[in-house]
Amino acid sequence: YDQLVEQGKKEAGRESFLIRRAELGEMKEELEKLPLAEKNELVRLESTAKDRQKKKFLDTFFIDKASISGVGPARKAALRSFGIETAADITSSRVMQVDGFGNSLTRSLLDWKASCARRFKFNAAAGVSDAERNAVRSKYFRKRVILEQNLTAGPEQLRQLKQKSESRFALLKPHLEAAAQMLAQTKADCSLLP
Repeated sequence: YDQLVEQGKKEAGRESFLIRRAELGEMKEELEKLPLAEKNELVRLESTAKDRQKKKFLDTFFIDKASISGVGPARKAALRSFGIETAADITSSRVMQVDGFGNSLTRSLLDWKASCARRFKFNAAAGVSDAERNAVRSKYFRKRVILEQNLTAGPEQLRQLKQKSESRFALLKPHLEAAAQMLAQTKADCSLLP
């Protein structure tokens, strides 16, 4: 009897229905939050425009073409091997990982980067491009479409899960009733024993 009850819970229980319903609830919440998330990402895009523009500017200053005190062709090659090729790539921690670069040479590279950065002028008109805005909008559009498709299919999926559970229970019910009857009879028989 206990085995049949467990089998009934697994095969005809509501667990898969409840799990899917909870997933659909989470998707609904996510869909409701998408407009705010998109707006926040667009605001973040605006707020980081200066930093991105500056990085792009610093990416135009190649170490190989620069005259930096103490940094000759061999050291420039060592920097390249660590992915440090432009002023934008220079950070204290990254340079210190390169063999042969101590505090003095790292300071020389940081000073050169600072001299390049002083030439930077932020262009507010070119802050965030239409392509960048459209990429964010497209990302959220795709998310919205996927969530809406899942939510639209949800009621049918829940109906199928319910139907599957009911049909499975209908198959198990006679066996459960027979086992319950046998259990009750056995208990009744055992109560008559001295």
